[in-house]
Amino acid sequence: MRPNPPRPPASSAPPASPASPASPASPASPASPVPPAPSAPPSTWTEPGTPSRRGPCLEAPLENGLGAALPVSLLAGPGAALRLRLHRDLPLPRAPAEAVASVLARPGAFDGRVICLRSARSERGALEGVLVLGGWASARALERGPAGWPGGRLAPLRQSRRLNDVGVIVLVVDPDDRVWVARRARAMALRGGRWSATASGGVEPGDGPAAGPWTERHLGNAALRELQEETGLRPGAVGAPRLLGLVREWRRGGKPEAVMALRSRRPLPPIVLNPSAEISVLRAIPVEALRRAPRLWAEADLTLRLALALLLRTRG
Repeated sequence: MRPNPPRPPASSAPPASPASPASPASPASPASPVPPAPSAPPSTWTEPGTPSRRGPCLEAPLENGLGAALPVSLLAGPGAALRLRLHRDLPLPRAPAEAVASVLARPGAFDGRVICLRSARSERGALEGVLVLGGWASARALERGPAGWPGGRLAPLRQSRRLNDVGVIVLVVDPDDRVWVARRARAMALRGGRWSATASGGVEPGDGPAAGPWTERHLGNAALRELQEETGLRPGAVGAPRLLGLVREWRRGGKPEAVMALRSRRPLPPIVLNPSAEISVLRAIPVEALRRAPRLWAEADLTLRLALALLLRTRG
């Protein structure tokens, strides 16, 4: 969970069945010309799912439940083995000191370390990658810089000017096969008043080993931590987290997001278990009704649209 400064309240309404789905948005154009990215040394590394600014160009196009493309690239889907290794001595892009200070001046800013993905390649059904430690404030400051679209394409992780800290998106499914969606508090500066995934946040150093490989289980640790922080659900109330997909988000310069699904051991109670500063209410929606809920897709933020799309993808 990441703190965000408050913003003026915005009106919102619960999902209902409306007339038409929302149109998918295209990645925003950079505000200023971007100089060519430095060339990477020759290697056999290939990074899957690199989109073109002139339209989706993915190895596996990802669509929402209504057939519209989502602005993400799929690095790894369900069933892919993750072999990620943490390195502590690799160079990172540096954010200007004044930009970092501006981020830290926000009310409740998080001044801590996060896990960043610096490179990734597909290898025989597995995703191998390199993780590094970065600062959350530096990551947010670098997101204000030039968009990661040199040459009209999303920059590979190894050439990215962003830190690419790894986020985690959590979707809970209960025994009645209903997904838990969260209405974010209206005062939240980020996606305030929107329907969101059950919980979301970032992967931190304490979620995995200081040395040795990181796997799906360690990303699951981040999912369990964020779920408890935002909803009060303890790890014992849900099953083991399962990776639905690892993606790069176009609008944030390719920021990686791990989408995790968890099965709760009991149905959603009629009240929020532990209302947090981020979530105002939780609501359960049958999975079978997702394809017939265009209003929900229209009012959902990207975390929810992405999580639901990947969940539906696993069900055919």
